[in-house]
Amino acid sequence: MENNICPICNNDGYVTEDRDGAKEFIGFCSCAVGKAKKTEMWQQKLTEAGILEEYWPLKFSNFIPQNTFVSHMQFLKALETYMLTIHAKRTEGGIWLILGTAGTGKTLGASLVLKEALKKDYTCRYEVWGEIIDEAFLPVTEQDAQLQHRHKTVDFLVIDDLGKDKIMKDSDFKKNLLEKLLKHRFSKKLPTILISTLDMAELYHKFPVLASMIAPTNISRVQGINFRTSIDLRRP
Repeated sequence: MENNICPICNNDGYVTEDRDGAKEFIGFCSCAVGKAKKTEMWQQKLTEAGILEEYWPLKFSNFIPQNTFVSHMQFLKALETYMLTIHAKRTEGGIWLILGTAGTGKTLGASLVLKEALKKDYTCRYEVWGEIIDEAFLPVTEQDAQLQHRHKTVDFLVIDDLGKDKIMKDSDFKKNLLEKLLKHRFSKKLPTILISTLDMAELYHKFPVLASMIAPTNISRVQGINFRTSIDLRRP
């Protein structure tokens, strides 16, 4: 049994160092226990960030370039640049609007950004617009208030399916909700990624504030074959 005990961490999974009479966490041990604890902590971060589990194991390499679609290649280049300059993006703030049809990799791309930000110890949150609307109509509990506050304060926020919700008609309520959130984050230089399948005209009609807050260079229009339904584009 003793042979199964790690001589470095004693199966605690952590490497520590004595400093001023206290043990300070240095990192995870390279033993099996340490690797398991590291994976567990990473999955906890992904869960707390709201990232969909199907995207947990995926990487940038899981994108299959659709060379026949210029906008898809441009999106992948913009995504790669965003991930490589994640520290600068956090400093600059701003809004990145990703438009396109279903299954072209918009949500995967945004999830990769959040995962990269988590690796750099930034706070992140993935949300779906319809769920934000639903939460806004619920009686506000302390937990709800904390969640809504988190939308305003996390380092990186993704709002998916913008413009899709159960409220059929456009309303000032929805316009004001998004406007307050975006203006707060913009003023604090907190990066926000918006994803939508709507076209620009419809989206700007629903949310006029977008026209004045997003530079044309921060808009990606993604066209391509649906990854979810095309057998040819599925990874083996």
